[in-house]
Amino acid sequence: MSDKRFKVALSFPGEKRDYVLQVAELLAEQLGKEAVFYDAWHEDKFPSMNFDTYLQKIYHQDSQLIIPFLCIDYERKEWCGLEWRAIRDLIKKREDKDIMLLRFDDVDMPGIFSIDRWIDLRINTPEQIAELIFKRLKDKKCFWQIVGKFKLIDGLAIDTEIDLMWLRFTHEQVWGNETANGHSREVNWENALKVAEVFNEKGGYAGYIDWRLPTMNELETLVTIHRYINSDVFPNNSGGNFWSSSLDASNYSQGYGKSYFGFLSPKDYLNNKDFCSQVRLVRSGQ
Repeated sequence: MSDKRFKVALSFPGEKRDYVLQVAELLAEQLGKEAVFYDAWHEDKFPSMNFDTYLQKIYHQDSQLIIPFLCIDYERKEWCGLEWRAIRDLIKKREDKDIMLLRFDDVDMPGIFSIDRWIDLRINTPEQIAELIFKRLKDKKCFWQIVGKFKLIDGLAIDTEIDLMWLRFTHEQVWGNETANGHSREVNWENALKVAEVFNEKGGYAGYIDWRLPTMNELETLVTIHRYINSDVFPNNSGGNFWSSSLDASNYSQGYGKSYFGFLSPKDYLNNKDFCSQVRLVRSGQ
């Protein structure tokens, strides 16, 4: 599994927008708009400068499956040409498994030959194309896995009962090979707040840069009725204390914050802010 920002990136000329939008909306019904790069849905994140390299990075590095809608208009357009250049480099690197070629006509595209397999959009509806894309994604294991109340993919866990997205790995761990790797590092409370800040500055995770320290109440939602944290959702979890952003008002002047003790007790655990605990980041929204 991959931690790339988008599951699907659609590359197309404006003349084919109506058709492509239908495909994009069908994909978003299962994947969510945040996982589908359809340009109009992400315009608020586009940079004012160097948009060309930003766009090429999306197709070259940030997407699990790239889908160009080839046609004579695609071959003529400058922006499509920039995107196609990034896609061609993936072909050069033999990463063609990450590309799904679609065609509206028989335009002669640089880098495409008669031996290459492509899907004819003249005989396939948007619904049929979406189903083919879903099948390709399933083969690439790009769908969410359901474990209890959580939806999982890569290092992300979405709580379907409340509007929270958790990292499945802790501070100093990294996600790879479907697990949290390395050892969790304990820090004091002030440094725990900085962990989120630095993590976001370095690019965050899966395209999200609004990770933060959870509140005490949010940490408590991770505990099952049996007073433990689900290791299928949060693998390689060592237990121990985890910092929250909550402060104890009655003890604030003495330097006390709140951490959650080992995910074993239903009660808050008061901890001196100079003591060290682990950090698991969260963000609001899905």
